[in-house]
Amino acid sequence: MDKEKVKVMICKAIDNIPNCADIVDCYTEHSFGDSQAFIKVVVKVNEATEENLTQFHNIAHKAFDSNMGFTS
Repeated sequence: MDKEKVKVMICKAIDNIPNCADIVDCYTEHSFGDSQAFIKVVVKVNEATEENLTQFHNIAHKAFDSNMGFTS
C-alpha cells in the first residue's frame, strides 16, 4: 500500500458517504512508543430512520473495494 493508493481510497470513502450522514469528527489514534497509528473518521447518520440506516449499513459494508477489511 502506498500513499497514492491511500489518498484515492480516502477520497472514495468520503465521496461514498450517503446524503443521510455527515462526518462528525476526524482524529488520529496511537499509543506512545507504538510503531503504528490510525486515522479515524467518525461518520454519523443524521436521522436514524430504517431507510437511512439500511443505506448507511450497505455502503459501509462495501468497504470501498479496498480489500483492506473492515470492522462491523
